[in-house]
Amino acid sequence: MKAGSKTVLVTGAAGALGRVAVRGLKAAGHEVWGLDLAACPACDRQFVGDLQDEDLVMAACDGVEVLIHLGAVPDDAPFISELMPANVGGLYQVLTAAQRHGVSRMVIASSGQVVWGTQQQGPWPISVDEPPRPRFWYAVTKELGEIAGRMFHREYGMDVLSVRLGACPRSREHADEISRNEVHCDVYFSPRDAARFFASTVDVDSGFGYQIVYACSRPVKRLRYDLEPLKSILGFEPQDQWPDHMEEYW
Repeated sequence: MKAGSKTVLVTGAAGALGRVAVRGLKAAGHEVWGLDLAACPACDRQFVGDLQDEDLVMAACDGVEVLIHLGAVPDDAPFISELMPANVGGLYQVLTAAQRHGVSRMVIASSGQVVWGTQQQGPWPISVDEPPRPRFWYAVTKELGEIAGRMFHREYGMDVLSVRLGACPRSREHADEISRNEVHCDVYFSPRDAARFFASTVDVDSGFGYQIVYACSRPVKRLRYDLEPLKSILGFEPQDQWPDHMEEYW
């Protein structure tokens, strides 16, 4: 490992966004471990299994300095059978293991769906202080992640970044849906911007406390999210715009 590099665990490492995050972190010189239901060959170390497997998650967090928690069902789905186990139970296991192993920084994936009402109707750009107006149950699980992150910072002193992600197309079909929605095009998050972003969450100096940021690329027509915290906290500015490089997600 090079000087200044860290050991980073990425949950959901084999997913579309997870693979992008791993690539960006590796390019920045960090050692990257992956935890997912499927293997992620690009990772330096792999833990394959369910987020609800307490022993597996505990083992994956042992020796980790930074946790990037992306593992989740990525959109609305049956709550009891899918969202509850992955997005709630998985969140509990991962954050608890991180705290027990002394992980000093957590990056928790939230979603722009947490402020869905304002995202669709304005006023724009939406501040990080905007009260949540979740779209539906998936967004409620993401809001829970934000609340849990704030609690872990308060109780254990971790630096925690809750990231309200923009639109990350998981497939060509998903990209077609985004293309038909002006708002979603404006909050598109390109894979190259995402790779740089996740590297910045690890490289930034410690001591930022608990923060919420929006993460997306440059808008096509209208700035929907306040991106100033990205610059002031992480020194990050997006470079791309819909539909730049989108096929690199899949």
